[in-house]
Amino acid sequence: AGMAAAGPGGPGYNHRAYQGEDISAYQAGYQNGINDAHSNRAMNLSTDNWHGDRLDIYQQGYQQGYRSAGTPYSH
Repeated sequence: AGMAAAGPGGPGYNHRAYQGEDISAYQAGYQNGINDAHSNRAMNLSTDNWHGDRLDIYQQGYQQGYRSAGTPYSH
């Protein structure tokens, strides 16, 4: 009870559908997220390298990378 399904066209991205510069934005974010997590840095979603929709994609990649690396804060 109370379960709501996200409708189509929601904010979620499927990284497998990225193409061109979208892939670059996701991969850059993912790698930066892993690097920050491994360096025990706080999550930092800001960047001057990506804007608009690609900034959203970068940030999603960053969060995925950061979480996949595992941090002392998440245990």
